[in-house]
Parts: sequence; structure tokens; C-alpha cells
Amino acid sequence: MNLFDEFETSSSSEDSSEDELTKLMDLIKTPSQKRKHIMRNDYSILNDFEFEMRFRLPRDMVEELVEKIRPRIELSNYRNNPISPKLQVLIALRFYATGTFQIVLGDLFGVSQKSVSRIIWRVSSAIANLADEEVVLPRSALDIMALNHEFYKIAGMPLVIGVIDGMI
Repeated sequence: MNLFDEFETSSSSEDSSEDELTKLMDLIKTPSQKRKHIMRNDYSILNDFEFEMRFRLPRDMVEELVEKIRPRIELSNYRNNPISPKLQVLIALRFYATGTFQIVLGDLFGVSQKSVSRIIWRVSSAIANLADEEVVLPRSALDIMALNHEFYKIAGMPLVIGVIDGMI
């Protein structure tokens, strides 16, 4: 049981807010137990729109990304309950989408802030290594002009050949 499980249990009861605060403070004072790397939220229950709002990528694209970078992020040993590649990708994507503090992401996903930091670095490096096969820029002047024209038609953006974002 982690801090949030205990807090949710206590907040669902009809205790007064002072009792809830006391319980929360007692939990904070207690030495931390070994964390279980179980997602606090079951993201499979989110509909596609809600999932994309949280992670800025469609669910199928996240699954594809996990499979592409799995060999680079999967931990080779199974000591200390390793964090799954899917959870690592979700943590990194949530960080990219929100820019929130690492400690907040750790609390949300049930991992430590240090783990979140390592995960963001590991997943970011793995994604960057895909650039050669995934990022294709125009090579000829004619291709550049065609892209310029397309972006101008879409959004009135002159002299643009590409954009970087989680969603369009």
C-alpha cells in the first residue's frame, strides 16, 4: 500500500479534514516501504480521446513506440522489481506532455523521483536513436518548396518544412 492508496482510503471515509491531515502526516513520517511498480491509474480504461489528452499520442502509436525502443530500455536483470518498458514510455510521454515535476510523476506512477529521472533520460535517448529511421527531411529544393506550400495551405505558415509535437 502506498501513500495514495492510504490517503484515498482515508479521504473516502467520513473523517473530518483534521483527522485526514493527521493520517497523511503520519504516513509521510513513516519510513518508505519498497515501492511496487504498479501504475496508479489503469490507462486501459481511458477512451482514446482521454488517453491522447494525457500522453499526446494515440494509444496504438504508444504501443508501436514501446516495441521499437523495447530493446534499448528493457532492463536486463529482474532485481528490485524492474519497471516495464510500457510504463517507462508512459512516464516519459507524460513528462513531455506536461513538463511536470519528476516527483509528481513518481507519485502518479508509483516510482521514485530518481527512477523518473533515469527513465526520462533512457527513453529520450532511445527515441533520439530512432531519428535516422523515423525522421525524414526533404532533400531536394522541389520537395522543400512543396512542403512549404503544404504548410502554408494548412496554417498560413510560410517557409516551414516540418513541425515537432506530440499531436497535430
